[in-house]
Amino acid sequence: MRPIDLSESFSDLLKTRPVNKTARLMLHAIPDEAGTRFGILIPKRLAKRAVDRNTLKRLAREACRAHLVNYQGQVLVRLTKPVGQIGHSQRADWWTELHQLLDCLSQHAP
Repeated sequence: MRPIDLSESFSDLLKTRPVNKTARLMLHAIPDEAGTRFGILIPKRLAKRAVDRNTLKRLAREACRAHLVNYQGQVLVRLTKPVGQIGHSQRADWWTELHQLLDCLSQHAP
């Protein structure tokens, strides 16, 4: 599994319908036989603090590693609602939400 580079665009994934949604996150995916690639889109306007953006990216990367073992294709996890400060007590809630978001891909894996 490799990340989508900055030179590669998210535009193809963003043009697709979301595969799954939660309260604050959205998942776009395109099945592909070329391998697994993932991207994380956390806009600065929705998560103002760099600490919060980095925390969300770290949690999303780890959740993708756990869920995308057998999935072949491109995956984009996108933040859709503004977030405030993310404390240690809220990380478990984000972890649960990420797993709910990615569970649909585990069901469609070959």
